Amino acid sequence: PQEQMLKKGFAWHYTAYDKRPELAKWQSQAQAARKGLWAASKPQEPWEYRKAKRNGNA
Repeated sequence: PQEQMLKKGFAWHYTAYDKRPELAKWQSQAQAARKGLWAASKPQEPWEYRKAKRNGNA
C-alpha cells in the first residue's frame, strides 16, 4: 500500500521516520511526473497543515 500511495503521488515520504531509499525514489518519480499531490505548484506538507489547523489557520 505505501509503495502504491507514493508512486501515485497520494502520500508524502517523511524522511525523519523512514530513510529507505526506495521510498524517496518513488516520491521523486511521482514529483517529476506531477502525479497526485505533486500536481499542485506548492503542495503543503501534512505536518504543516496540521500545525496550521491547530493554530486556526487551515
